[in-house]
Amino acid sequence: RKRRKRKRREEEERKRREEEERRRKEEEERKRREEEERKRREEEERKRREEEEARRKKEEEEARRRREEEMKKKAEEEAKRKSQLADPSQRWQRLRDEKLGADAGTDPRLQRVRMREEADEARRRKRTEDEEVTHATEQARRAAKLAARKTARERRARMPGRQPLVRSITNVAANEKVAREYLNYLLEDLNRRAPHQRIRAGAAMYEKDESRQYIPPALKSKDEFKRLNAKCKNEDSVDILLDDAIVDDVERKHRSSVIDRVLDFLKTHMPVPATEIILGGSIGQGTAAPSYAAVQIVVLSDDFPKGGHEMWLPSAVVAYRKILEKAALEEGQLPDLTFVGHSQTTLQFMVEDVDVDMYFTREWGDTDHDYDHLYREAMMIRDTKARNCYAISAVRRQNAWVAGLPELVKDVVRMVKNWRNCVDWGEKKKRPNSYLLTLMVHKAYEEACRFTESIGDTPLEEDILREFINLTQKLDRAVGRVTWNDYYDPELYRVEHISRLPVVQDPAMPAFNVGETMESWNMMRHEAWIWGQSLGILKL
Repeated sequence: RKRRKRKRREEEERKRREEEERRRKEEEERKRREEEERKRREEEERKRREEEEARRKKEEEEARRRREEEMKKKAEEEAKRKSQLADPSQRWQRLRDEKLGADAGTDPRLQRVRMREEADEARRRKRTEDEEVTHATEQARRAAKLAARKTARERRARMPGRQPLVRSITNVAANEKVAREYLNYLLEDLNRRAPHQRIRAGAAMYEKDESRQYIPPALKSKDEFKRLNAKCKNEDSVDILLDDAIVDDVERKHRSSVIDRVLDFLKTHMPVPATEIILGGSIGQGTAAPSYAAVQIVVLSDDFPKGGHEMWLPSAVVAYRKILEKAALEEGQLPDLTFVGHSQTTLQFMVEDVDVDMYFTREWGDTDHDYDHLYREAMMIRDTKARNCYAISAVRRQNAWVAGLPELVKDVVRMVKNWRNCVDWGEKKKRPNSYLLTLMVHKAYEEACRFTESIGDTPLEEDILREFINLTQKLDRAVGRVTWNDYYDPELYRVEHISRLPVVQDPAMPAFNVGETMESWNMMRHEAWIWGQSLGILKL
């Protein structure tokens, strides 16, 4: 029985091995057939791709050949058409052959067509020749004008009235007597402005405007400026206005002596220690016009607060005004003082014929890190008047930016300021300030350079004036923002959401929108357009 069982198991094992062997052979055969099928499909795919590639190349070659033939045919047709247009006889011959037949040479209608075409061709050739002569004449005239302007610019560069009146006093100590008086006046005015006093006094506590009022220009200066415009238009030269816009040596020395007396007075009558007293404005930046003398005196001190100008600055201005009036008028230390006034942020007075605006601000420092801190602090202020109080702290950068302008731009700035001073604006808020005009003239210079470089030329004063007048027409309409990137990235300091359009962003202080100092642009737009027409640089 055991032998039968063992034999049966061996038989089953043999059958199992045979079955496995059979299955293995079947699997190998199946894989072999699949491999052969895969190779066959790959070969078919390769042949198909080769056929498609060959067909594609053939089609591209045919398309390229067709394009070349079409281009060649078009070129031949264009050459034939130009030759026919250039020669009226060939055009007439073609017209006769195509429309009227070979025997149409005596047709009067065709003869009239031929005569009309020959006359048109003669007029076209004459017009082309006239345009070439006009262009050559204009180029020669512009080259002569450029040479003459260069000579005149070199002559004006030697005039002393073009240079800025650089004055700066550093580390001014406080006068103890003046400091005590200043403190008493300051506390008195702060108490007057206290909330409970204002509530009890009501509307009577509101201060009336004691700042410098607008004074219309004299009729003589307006008439003289009109005569200069007419003479400039007749002689086709703005050198007349440029020479008229330069301060002569006598006037420059007079202004310098007046400012020196004012600074000498301030050195001995400072209520707080000042790190520096800087001159700004037109005289301090070297862009003053002879028709108006104005200077900004900026007092920088570490004792002034960084912010909260609406709380302390009006009282500080009133306190120092009282000191100025007492020392200058009662004690006679500044006898030429003819006017004293103030606004909420500025002490204003006049010494002889020089208008002085005195500002008080915090000393923030002169490094890039200090200015970054100042910019961030100013951008956080939402009130426009409070935000603009920070702008005067960047007076060093403002003066440096104006000093770096080309002399051509400064000449046009003086000319524009001279025009501004001869226009009756009616009220102070409609009169553009000097810094706004400087920024607009520089932007006009950039536009003029962009245009003249495209034609391989350099801008003239007329080109800058034309772009300036065009800018006055577009601001507040087509152009909403004018910026520069000399000291900061304008995209990082956008003031459209906290300011009134148009935005003319101060290149030295991003939070200061200089265009916001204008109440309305309508009158400036109108007066600038009339000026451009009177000079003949604009089309009527």
